[in-house]
Amino acid sequence: MDIDAEKLQQTVLALLHLNTFEQKSGKRAWKALPWSVMDQLHDKGYISDPATKAKSVCLSDEGARLSRELCEKAFCRQVAVSVSTWGKTGRFRSGPVRTLPVSCAGSTGRCNTPLIG
Repeated sequence: MDIDAEKLQQTVLALLHLNTFEQKSGKRAWKALPWSVMDQLHDKGYISDPATKAKSVCLSDEGARLSRELCEKAFCRQVAVSVSTWGKTGRFRSGPVRTLPVSCAGSTGRCNTPLIG
């Protein structure tokens, strides 16, 4: 089986986002994931060294940001929204339909629709 290593690393970061929790030291995530991939993520500076007795790893700021983005890209649904505008006749008219991503909600694994303003 030919696996895209970069895609696998991104998926693990997205899964880490779903397993994150806050502590005084910052965001942490449970590390029960493939060791070889965890080592690769550590080598890239996204996470702390996974080869410790701790059951979680620290995410760097970049690792936390990227894990959230990847989670949304890989796992969150898209929603179609019809945009209404105020027409010259003084009435709302329906505009084009845009597709907006919904945001992943961290450790709950649920998705939330963003506010549209």
